[in-house]
Amino acid sequence: MDEPQKFSLSTGLPVDKDREVKHYPLEKNEDSAEQAFLNFIQKAKESKKKYNLWLKEKESKDST
Repeated sequence: MDEPQKFSLSTGLPVDKDREVKHYPLEKNEDSAEQAFLNFIQKAKESKKKYNLWLKEKESKDST
């Protein structure tokens, strides 16, 4: 029984043809990823504040 054909997970090609594909290294931008995460957290905090203000206004309108 022959061993089944192996495929590369990165290219999807058979392993023996994987050498034909040029592989480009990804640039590491840890600073930009960290900054994007911090921006996301900041926007989430601002959104929560706006929601809480809206909720208070709605509650005050409902109580009157």
